[in-house]
Amino acid sequence: RARGETARARGTIAEALRLLQDHPTSVELAAACTQMAFFELVTGRGEQCMTWVDKALAIGAVTDIGEHEVRALELRGLARCELGDLAGLDDVRAALQMALDLGFSNHAVSIANNLGEDEWPVQGPAAALKTLDRGIEFARRRGLEAAAMSLRASALGPRFDLGEWDEL
Repeated sequence: RARGETARARGTIAEALRLLQDHPTSVELAAACTQMAFFELVTGRGEQCMTWVDKALAIGAVTDIGEHEVRALELRGLARCELGDLAGLDDVRAALQMALDLGFSNHAVSIANNLGEDEWPVQGPAAALKTLDRGIEFARRRGLEAAAMSLRASALGPRFDLGEWDEL
């Protein structure tokens, strides 16, 4: 996927799902469902994303899938927003809180970034900036400087909209 080989990436995920579906419910199956959900979301197929998220969360109801549950919840929220259901922001916020509670620092920073990006056009630049600044501070406290820099880049648009010229 990162190399632009989307057909190959999709095929690899589909093969993993095929191999895992005949085995008992597992963290690995949840991970594959979540990965397919992510693939569907980033390729503009929100409804298909929701189908895979539902499968991952159903596995999470009977198996402790940890970080995959956090990711599935985030993806569900992002897909809901993409499909016009802005209450999906609540799912993304819940995923962020779960990541913080469970100590999944990298996930928390990523979710904060995605949440801020989705809040900006819906709730305005101040709401987005609050989320992004919270993520920046969290990343710095955890020594995740590259992540903090990425969040700072995401905050440029909201800062511009708010006229925070000195910060820019």
